[in-house]
Amino acid sequence: MKTIEIKLPDEIFGVLSTIAKQKDKFVVEAITEKIEREKKYSLLVEGYQATFDEDLGLAKEFELTI
Repeated sequence: MKTIEIKLPDEIFGVLSTIAKQKDKFVVEAITEKIEREKKYSLLVEGYQATFDEDLGLAKEFELTI
């Protein structure tokens, strides 16, 4: 495990102090959740980009049927 120093605005530190008895654990969980969201977002973007041409073709076919 590594140690880092972070600076928090007073307001965030105050809220953190009142809701989390184990600040380190809370921060690690928050960072982990953020990383997982970013990974999922990247996968969604990658998927949309990979199917763009196919989706565009389907949209054009649909326009022709209207």
